[in-house]
Amino acid sequence: MLRPFPGRVRSDADLRRLPVGRDPHDAAADLPRAGVRSPSRHWAVPPAHRHRRGHHRHRLPIAPCSPPAPAPCPRRPLLPRSHPAEAAPVGHPGAAGLPVAAGGGVPATDAAGPPVADGAGQAGDSSAPTPSLAAAAQIVERGVAIDFTTPAEGTTAIIGRNGAGKSSLFQVLTGALRADAGALRIGTDTIFDLDAGHWPPVHARGIVHLAQNPLLFPHLSVIDNVCFGLRARGTPAAQARRQAQVMLDRLGVGHCANRRPEAVSGGQAARIALARALVVDPKLLLLDEPLAALDVDVRIETRQVLAELLAGRTAMLITHDVDDVAALAQTLVLVEDGAVVHSARVGAVDPDHAGTGREFLRSFCMSDGDGIVCNQSHS
Repeated sequence: MLRPFPGRVRSDADLRRLPVGRDPHDAAADLPRAGVRSPSRHWAVPPAHRHRRGHHRHRLPIAPCSPPAPAPCPRRPLLPRSHPAEAAPVGHPGAAGLPVAAGGGVPATDAAGPPVADGAGQAGDSSAPTPSLAAAAQIVERGVAIDFTTPAEGTTAIIGRNGAGKSSLFQVLTGALRADAGALRIGTDTIFDLDAGHWPPVHARGIVHLAQNPLLFPHLSVIDNVCFGLRARGTPAAQARRQAQVMLDRLGVGHCANRRPEAVSGGQAARIALARALVVDPKLLLLDEPLAALDVDVRIETRQVLAELLAGRTAMLITHDVDDVAALAQTLVLVEDGAVVHSARVGAVDPDHAGTGREFLRSFCMSDGDGIVCNQSHS
């Protein structure tokens, strides 16, 4: 039997290459060593690292490498601490938190702009201005150039003659009609801006338009109609049905939840459509004469409930009823011949300042017997 020796060969092929008559032990220097390539392309591995079955035969122990030392962090230079009084000189507009125009010294103001309703962009605290809603739409083909600004929180009533451009404005706001120019901003949120090339699709605007026709899905039950918007947003079915049932109950049509649309009256369908619009809590709610199809007694009750539901929301209301303006709106905008001719807070509407819409607004205020909307109801 051969004696073990350092540099033991890997196979019998290495022994056959030894010179005839030489002892393998004496010829150890001529045999392949560990880490040295032999003529037969075999590796000579020391006994301590001989491969096992299932292991890679060329794997050798690797000494762990220490990671390089991290580079030292550069030290930031210390800056002298300034006194708060040095931030802005006394009497400078920036010291009071007012916007400063380029060039400094004078607060930035707008010399001219769209009609602004009383209270838009103002607040009791000068450091926290009231969020405003700014809407503009220009449609050359229809002769529409509407531009106004109102407070964002609350309901804005839009009145005017038939064909003045009220419905065209709603179509632009929802994205159903692309205007030649225009923009819609609610507070700091820009819904669309055509001058900047920003025109999102209808479903990405967060705007709900409740038209005069309820447009209920005939193949769905009443509660499934109201759940539709919530389910489209990913709300679980059980939670969506609970929210829908609560809204239906508040509008007095909860008992119709399991009926089909053809089994409800026209007034009930209008309230169901209103529940579907309110339950999704949209960024902007557009109401196009929502109470016109209701009976007189149901209209009064629904108007009271709607006033509660619209509190704290941002909404626009197209109406020809002064009672809707008095009960639901905080701001009134008069559209005449495709343009805004008057915008004022409800209670301070003055026909004498309506320009070309003076006669229409005077007739509208004549029906305001209590003087809630207009300050000159019987002029």
